[in-house]
Amino acid sequence: MRLPLYADDEIGDTLVDLLTILLLIFLLVIVRFTFSVLTVDFSSKENTFVGGMTMPGFLISPIRFSDKNIVYIYKHGEADASSDVSLFGLTTEDFASLIGFIDYGSIILENKRYPIFNIKMSEDNQNIINPVIINEEGKNGKIDQKILTDILKDVWPGYNIDQLPENLFGSFKINKRPKIYYESLENNERKTIVIGSIMIDVTNGIDAYYKFIFDTLATEMMDFVYLGKFNIEERGRFLKKYGTNNALSYYKNWLKNPTDKLPPLAKYNRPRKEYIKARVLKNEQPPIWVRGLFLDRIGAKLKIIGSRNGDIEAEVIGK
Repeated sequence: MRLPLYADDEIGDTLVDLLTILLLIFLLVIVRFTFSVLTVDFSSKENTFVGGMTMPGFLISPIRFSDKNIVYIYKHGEADASSDVSLFGLTTEDFASLIGFIDYGSIILENKRYPIFNIKMSEDNQNIINPVIINEEGKNGKIDQKILTDILKDVWPGYNIDQLPENLFGSFKINKRPKIYYESLENNERKTIVIGSIMIDVTNGIDAYYKFIFDTLATEMMDFVYLGKFNIEERGRFLKKYGTNNALSYYKNWLKNPTDKLPPLAKYNRPRKEYIKARVLKNEQPPIWVRGLFLDRIGAKLKIIGSRNGDIEAEVIGK
């Protein structure tokens, strides 16, 4: 037996009917709203992942030796370079190739534009390094900022060298998210991550020597974008299509003798940008091993991007 809402059973029946109608209207509004949201056309970007918590960037020292130049990247948060594990040394050629596959992004703060991915020079007064560096061969080298200036001029010609404030104050707008583009390579059961000309064997996990450079790459502001399988011939095709005759000639000579030469896609900006753009549009899903041996190890998660007018970014979720 149903208990009426009021003593008058007819009033109770009328009120129940009214509430039922209101509930149906409410459900219709929810359904309508749901379908209107779905028409935004959110799509899973299978090639885009995002990482952890800190601002992305490198603290570096460019060192000029008598026979070659080396760019040292310091372990994030490291205040003492007395241990080898606190340094990651790259030739200037490899460093240029690495940052060539990084889009540094930008924020707008107090009407000024700054790069999100920030490259900072270490300073002597920070006691991070000695004024004179001795390499493995026992040769002395000295800090030379011109090495960095020359690389940025060639690879990141539009880079604003002005540094971000140490502590962000007020509100800022993310104008363009920074990205790092990488490829995969499988050869004789060895599994390798390729960033520019840097090849990182992850078959048995990421070696500690390489792992710490991702401490300031795998951040919530940095997207890891998969370009597909590494293919040297395809890189050559983009150099031929978008480069000059000099670019193609340089590429052929580089293939014969790549030692101490800037990789072609680092030296020539347009072929590199066209190569990256074309590969990104394919939106290829990385192999399962890339997620397990690389992305999961550095804390990167799948990112979901909406596409209303091509400019909406939705929430970041784990995967």
